[in-house]
Amino acid sequence: MLGVVMLGIIKHIPLLLFGVILSFSACSLVDEDLTACEAEYQLTYELQLITNITTELETELSLDTEVAVATALKAYLGNIFTDRAHDVDLSFYDAEGELPLMYHERRIMDANQTSYTLHIPVHKYLHLGLANLEGNGVLSLEGNDTGSGSHLQQEIADTLPTHKRGVFSARAHMDIKEGEDQQFKVNLYMANCATALVLDTLGSNVKDIRVYAAGFATAFDVADSVYRFQHTPVIKADKMNFRGLLCHG
Repeated sequence: MLGVVMLGIIKHIPLLLFGVILSFSACSLVDEDLTACEAEYQLTYELQLITNITTELETELSLDTEVAVATALKAYLGNIFTDRAHDVDLSFYDAEGELPLMYHERRIMDANQTSYTLHIPVHKYLHLGLANLEGNGVLSLEGNDTGSGSHLQQEIADTLPTHKRGVFSARAHMDIKEGEDQQFKVNLYMANCATALVLDTLGSNVKDIRVYAAGFATAFDVADSVYRFQHTPVIKADKMNFRGLLCHG
């Protein structure tokens, strides 16, 4: 069994580094209430993919007859185990009480490193970040009007297709202060995962099979990385057939 694309929201796999560098502009206020004082700061995102997928493919599919399968699987999993974030969703919540949303922005990143300049009030925040939400079809972000309610929700159905992108999440407390240069580093974690099944059918009468998987989580709470199992969907694997080999991922 090889780790590659079957859905579901599975385990935390530390994968990315999310670097945040903030530089502030001065804000002159007479009173002590700094919440109305907007700070201009720069967020720098750096994605560093850490995976052994190449080693796994070379180890498990090393025969001459398996090279084509390994190559196809590596390409198929390119959007799952990738060092590029296509889109990013950035949410900043009041760090106290019900964690109401105070600032939200979506950007197209399409790179492994980029910088954004944002203007938000000086405040203590809980920051939640997500990458690669677009293009996954059965997965959506819901409840993000509060930090405690923000979660990834998988579509409710008896049978579902696989996820098509690796989705990553981050969380960090940020005390943004007036007139101070601050640096924050936030680790990103992979929220979904992947697997593949390769069968050698040479010498058998097996021509084709259908592969399904079950037991995956159906929701993921972004703020505390809790997986929820609300339903029991069945996931239908994609099929890639080669001479003498059946591959499903």
